[in-house]
Amino acid sequence: FSDELNMWVVAFENAKTNSTEISVIDLNTNEIIWKKSFTLQLLKLWTAGPNLVITGSSISADENATVYIYDLRTRNLLMSKEFRKDHPNQRMILSVMYDHAVNVPEYRNSIFLNIRRDDYYNIVLLDPINGIERWNKKIPLDSVQEGAPIIRVIEYENSHYVFHQKGINLYLYSAEDGAQVWAKTLSDNSERILLHEDRLISYSN
Repeated sequence: FSDELNMWVVAFENAKTNSTEISVIDLNTNEIIWKKSFTLQLLKLWTAGPNLVITGSSISADENATVYIYDLRTRNLLMSKEFRKDHPNQRMILSVMYDHAVNVPEYRNSIFLNIRRDDYYNIVLLDPINGIERWNKKIPLDSVQEGAPIIRVIEYENSHYVFHQKGINLYLYSAEDGAQVWAKTLSDNSERILLHEDRLISYSN
């Protein structure tokens, strides 16, 4: 669902064509405004602001991972991108990370991708309005793997930053170019953090 646009995205698998059929329904009129067919592995749908993000992950040797970003209202393809493997047997699982940037107009239409590989993951910032990848960060998985990845866009003194948390690992990046500002590891799983606007509050149980 897209609460912002009051639209419903429906998908079903077509066994005859080995594809996934997608229909976008305007709930204001209960009419299908556009539909499209895809042949992607592990296809998933995500609504992000006014956009529909379609990801195709890769678990076989002959496929790379792919993302398509469409304007939900017009069906226009804003951008697409393929992510290549490091080696044929590498798995690549794509997901969209919600940045909660609705109050930061500069990043309201940005898409943050998480690309989970076998021994590391990438955070990728896509700019669908300009059709570009703004930056791509590689983060190893040789430490703590528990916990869902969290990402937030922060505004501080007319500059923008991206806060990322994975388990007990915390990172702060420049939103402009992805340069790392700092990295921190919490003492253990009993330590908690709370992000309030541009303040990071640490506490324990």
